[in-house]
Amino acid sequence: MKVACAIVERDEKVLVQNRIRQGKFVTEFPMGKIDCDESPEKAAERELREETSLVGSSYKTIKKINEDGDEVFFVFIDVSTEQQPIADSVRKQTYFWFEWKEIPTVDFHKCDREFIKDMINNNH
Repeated sequence: MKVACAIVERDEKVLVQNRIRQGKFVTEFPMGKIDCDESPEKAAERELREETSLVGSSYKTIKKINEDGDEVFFVFIDVSTEQQPIADSVRKQTYFWFEWKEIPTVDFHKCDREFIKDMINNNH
């Protein structure tokens, strides 16, 4: 399986969402599976639009392999500062802007936590 995570940075903070997934609240980046006819960048842009209503253009991608051997693509997306995320009532989302070092990583997958740690270590 291939997964794309949308990474949106603004004012030295990154967008994180809290939402219901598989019956429980989780904290995560906007993300989803990559369709067979999509690039990781197009999938991340699509997932960001579907989950937050934000529209932007990808400019950098970092690929990692998770503990199950799946490919996870962290796609940085440029979004204008005029746009704000809009919650979907079905997903019961809440959005937060965190500095990298302040992200509450307890609900994140191991691969995501490693990515966040890398970003902190690289002074991002």
